[in-house]
Amino acid sequence: MLNNNAGDPLPVSADGSFTFPTTLLSGQPYAVTVASDPTLPWQTCIVTNDSGTVTTADITSIAVNCTTNTYVVNVSVTGLNGSGLVLQNNGGDDLPISGNGTVAFGTGVASGANYDVTVQTQPSGQTCTVTSGSGTIANSDVTADVSCVNDQFTVSGIVTGLPVGTSVTLTNNCGDEILMNADGPFTFATALPSGSTYSVAAAPSAGVLCTVANGSGTGGRDPITNVVVTCSVATSQVFSATGATQTFTVPTGVTQVVIQTFGAAGGNNAVGRPGGLGGRATGALAVTEGQVLTVMVGGWGSTTAFNGGGARGTSACANAAAGTGGGASDVRTGAGTLADRVIVGGGGGGAAGSRIVGCGRGNGGGGGGGFYGGGGGAAWPFNSAVVPTGGTQVAGGIGGTSTWGQAGPGGAGALGIGGAGGAEVSSAQAGSNDGAVGGVGGGTAGGNGSYAGNFTGQSGAGGSGYIGGVTGGAMCPGMNAGAGGEGKIIISW
Repeated sequence: MLNNNAGDPLPVSADGSFTFPTTLLSGQPYAVTVASDPTLPWQTCIVTNDSGTVTTADITSIAVNCTTNTYVVNVSVTGLNGSGLVLQNNGGDDLPISGNGTVAFGTGVASGANYDVTVQTQPSGQTCTVTSGSGTIANSDVTADVSCVNDQFTVSGIVTGLPVGTSVTLTNNCGDEILMNADGPFTFATALPSGSTYSVAAAPSAGVLCTVANGSGTGGRDPITNVVVTCSVATSQVFSATGATQTFTVPTGVTQVVIQTFGAAGGNNAVGRPGGLGGRATGALAVTEGQVLTVMVGGWGSTTAFNGGGARGTSACANAAAGTGGGASDVRTGAGTLADRVIVGGGGGGAAGSRIVGCGRGNGGGGGGGFYGGGGGAAWPFNSAVVPTGGTQVAGGIGGTSTWGQAGPGGAGALGIGGAGGAEVSSAQAGSNDGAVGGVGGGTAGGNGSYAGNFTGQSGAGGSGYIGGVTGGAMCPGMNAGAGGEGKIIISW
């Protein structure tokens, strides 16, 4: 819309010459202005030779130049923590993005033209999606939203050949258990971040042997769907905790056995706080017929603690007593000594003693037995920050310490044996507080003990597992499957 002398409005809808409807007399002034710029698309118009005085001829030198406005296309990025994200607008104008925030494409888009923001390259380990990313430019800048989330993948597969009446427990990365009672597909419930590893293990019941194919690797954006667990009928001998040494004689014609060991759980404390679960170790052992293997099944810390469970600390207040460490479960060749172990499921640490009103502070839990035993917990540690550590592949765990004169420190773990818990002197306490759960046994290193605070003792640490004498071995901490926390060993062929 054009005006002359602030009036005489003249709509103009296309390029070409124009004439105001009102004529002017010679000597009168004229002043042409833009009353309103064009829309759809939005433009900006500038008048040149716009003013003067009428003489003896029509005024034809006035020119109006209109250009289409351009606007900025912004992107607002959230959730980005990977590298390599590249965005595009209308299939080009590449825009690398290095972090969260709002940035703009380098090339503006004319009013009336379309914009279309897309992801050209996804960042590492993430997937980014665009919302409000396309449309037609009107008369303002626009902002597209780009939201990035971490990629995850699931692990699934199939079980085949499982005999009727048997079962197999599947785990991924030593957790996320699935109990399969028949052939069929399975999917682990927990999705894993892109770039992380997965490792599927199978722990069959007695009478079954199972192998896992395609069971480990590193996941990306796509689901893992090709894990195959193949099971078959086997002969098994199950060894339960008896508190004594047991033996297994290899049958005629057998040249290999598959061994599953489950370390015993650490003992509960006097008021029922649980000890740490024992670990699981599996593997195959080459044998000869008639060979005699020594079988040591760990005792629960609340019963015998057989095979290396560390003693709990003493206390004159019975209800403030901690738990004894759980015994390891192992199989031995040769003379059957600690040096002859071929596979070990580590035992869990004993629970810490609780603080009991009117009776006493908690004493220390015993360390779990293992390839190397876990350290014992100190009685009330006062202001010491040193907690017992789990046994490893080369040494026993350290014992916890206390800076309170009447509270004993925990003992160190050793080869096959958990450290003893620290002793506590009775005292009339003003309140009661629960002690900490014991450290788990098994794995390359047992779990550490801990301190729950408030005049309780420290829990014992777990003993380590071992698979150095078997082939195809695997270990998982805290996987005890024995009834009542007792250890268990299954030998199959």
